[in-house]
Amino acid sequence: MGFGAGMAIYFSLASEPPLWLAGAIALAGLACAFVVRNVSGVFLRFICMLIAAGGLGFAVAKLRADAIAAPVIERDIGPLIVEGKIETISPEANKRARIVIAPTAIGKSAANLPTRLRLTIRSDKALATVASGEWVSALAMLRPPPEPALPHGFDFARWAYFNGIGGVG
Repeated sequence: MGFGAGMAIYFSLASEPPLWLAGAIALAGLACAFVVRNVSGVFLRFICMLIAAGGLGFAVAKLRADAIAAPVIERDIGPLIVEGKIETISPEANKRARIVIAPTAIGKSAANLPTRLRLTIRSDKALATVASGEWVSALAMLRPPPEPALPHGFDFARWAYFNGIGGVG
């Protein structure tokens, strides 16, 4: 319960906390857990263990976010040539499919690329022309993953971040 609460606090913050703050919160939680060993009250022990678990949950969430951090497209760009390997294919309709690619080049740049891009293919033969593991080269318009359309709505940008998707097009 405390571990999850620490994670929830991390994800509810309006801005990204520094790594040292997450470390300090985790150390404070661990200190609380060590202090509680000498306390005889059950309620106080319970509260201290909740604080310790919360501090560790906060630190784990921060470490996970930093571990998967990858470049994200900052503004709309294109049209430009995107090259990469298809990782997954999601059929949407008869004439549309969404693919996730691991880009090797965007335009003339091969540096500071997102880990993955999610592209929508629109053609009569969209599903017949792509297969997982194939290399593709396509003309695309790219943009950052969209923010929620409504307050407290689904946050595609957050979902994309934790799935390593740095752009859509």
